[in-house]
Amino acid sequence: MIKFTIQGDGWQATHLANLAQEAGFSQQQSTRRSDLLLVMDGKVPLLGKMPKVLWLPTLEQLDQLEDVDSRAARSRGDKLIKAVGRADAIICPSEFCRERVRFHFPHFSDQQLLVLPLLPQSPQAMSEQEYAPLLSDLNINRPFFLHLDMVGDGDGAELSMRAFKHSQATQAGMLIIFIAPPGGNRKLERAAAAHRHRLSNYAHELELEEQVLWLDYLDLNQHRHNRLNALNSAADAVLAPHSYRCDPAPLYAALACAAPGIASRAGCHPEFLDGAWPLCDWDDYRSFSRAIDRQLIDPHHRRECSAAALNRARKLIAAPTSDRLATFLNGLL
Repeated sequence: MIKFTIQGDGWQATHLANLAQEAGFSQQQSTRRSDLLLVMDGKVPLLGKMPKVLWLPTLEQLDQLEDVDSRAARSRGDKLIKAVGRADAIICPSEFCRERVRFHFPHFSDQQLLVLPLLPQSPQAMSEQEYAPLLSDLNINRPFFLHLDMVGDGDGAELSMRAFKHSQATQAGMLIIFIAPPGGNRKLERAAAAHRHRLSNYAHELELEEQVLWLDYLDLNQHRHNRLNALNSAADAVLAPHSYRCDPAPLYAALACAAPGIASRAGCHPEFLDGAWPLCDWDDYRSFSRAIDRQLIDPHHRRECSAAALNRARKLIAAPTSDRLATFLNGLL
């Protein structure tokens, strides 16, 4: 039996380890007894001839280096280049991510690149009876739109606010945007705080202070009633105007809750959504605004989007991932 070790933690690491064990591999705590190493934390060690497989959720650090004049950004890019250079194979969460790997690292062959989205296992659509008390705890008592993901540079939160401002939703609705809580890396915490400050100022410029609700993303995920499922299930629509995305996991969390949505044509959105949500150009707030209005005034369209989202989620979770992982890893040994 082939033995493997996982380096790193988090739900993605647990999910990948479970898939490998379903495929007939045996997990070991030490690399001394292992045949291969699965790296989830981006730190690929120098370990002799043992194949090292790197989980690579994004290449944004490299794709945006030309647009960012920052020593910290270049340092992150250099670390990613070093990690990929030490890896023998790459697991990518999307076809878009694999194409970016091929662009930056053309020496990788098809046999060294696997597309395997690691999708969260907990998302589940909730009924109005189930989500109503959870929304009440959050003081949400009117129609709302939900911006996907925590705030961060390039995440499109400004466009979500601007599109919301120019839509009919401003008359009686609200926009929910997730924020990261304090703690962890101090540099990242300062960057997140600065970005949140810029977004708050932008909300003030648009006169949306009373209509934008900021929620702690991690608290929602860890809450025993899973408020994130409640928000995805109850939203009039989820907004994903991001200019860049490699990892589709947050999209799946919304799809599995039957959330209607509106997404950009950027990154992995088109391949992953496969028509479940309408798409707009990531920098065209007017198109997003019109799509928001349609979700509000056309219940039939909203129901169709909701059904399409749930159907897409079911197809994605039914894909035979452990078999593909087994074939890929066996080919490396």
